[in-house]
Amino acid sequence: MHTSTRASASTAPISQPQPPSRLGAFGKGLARSVRTNPTGALGAVIVVLLVITALFAETIAPYSPTRQGAPRLLPPSPEHLMGTDRLGRDIFSRVVFGTRVSLYVGFVAVTIALIIGSIIGIVSGYWSGITDSLLMRFMDMLLAFPGLVLALLIAGLLGQGLTNTMIAVGIVAIPVYARVTRASVLEIVNRDYILAARAMGAGDRHTISRHVLPNILVPLIVLVTVSLSTAVLAESSLSFLGLGVVPPNPSWGGMLADGRTTLEIAPWQAIFAGAAIFVTVLAFNFLGDGLRDLLDPRMRGVGT
Repeated sequence: MHTSTRASASTAPISQPQPPSRLGAFGKGLARSVRTNPTGALGAVIVVLLVITALFAETIAPYSPTRQGAPRLLPPSPEHLMGTDRLGRDIFSRVVFGTRVSLYVGFVAVTIALIIGSIIGIVSGYWSGITDSLLMRFMDMLLAFPGLVLALLIAGLLGQGLTNTMIAVGIVAIPVYARVTRASVLEIVNRDYILAARAMGAGDRHTISRHVLPNILVPLIVLVTVSLSTAVLAESSLSFLGLGVVPPNPSWGGMLADGRTTLEIAPWQAIFAGAAIFVTVLAFNFLGDGLRDLLDPRMRGVGT
């Protein structure tokens, strides 16, 4: 009786532990990143809320951002959560719609810089030689100008408007993307798998698309999140100086410029517009730090 029991137990299949899936590994890494870097998670939550606010601005805002029917310079109240400005417009509605403008300018400008800067960096780092020298010297010329001064120059040449603002902010960020991309390409261009691909007859296009691009995405993703905060600041600065969004369209920088004239008697307009800029920039910086910790193995403490 005991013998048969032992025999059946010995022939029972032994369950083998299953290797974790990529999705499960990513989920564990994400949870670990949230625990180790809660500021990154906080930044991600705020960014998601900002995107939702921008997408559903018509539903969230109680009034039209250009409506002037309310009494002027009303303090915050249940009817007007952030008060009204000197033209009787609801400040809360203008802040909500200003979120859409700032994020739209930021995303489009960063996309322009990412595409053009990455192409320049890949061409410069992969082929080097005279091409590298010419492209990098031109990037150095752009970097020699302070970012805001260069944006003011480009916006002044192009003229006031939302499209010109996005172009100006995007051009200013191109040299940074070109430099980061070039440095990443130079780091991997002579590694064994790149040399093996070339030895097997792979063309430059195949090598770049299959081996170079996937290995330079991490620093570019982190740079995108940080650049979004810089783009929001640049757009607000241009609008504050009168070279950004055309009034009466809402813009946080324009609201700051308008609120400085009534700062002593009605400071709420400048305070709420400045707070929106501060929270948005801080959220993108927190998100960038969190993504760096999540995507860069060297920041995870793998050795321990």
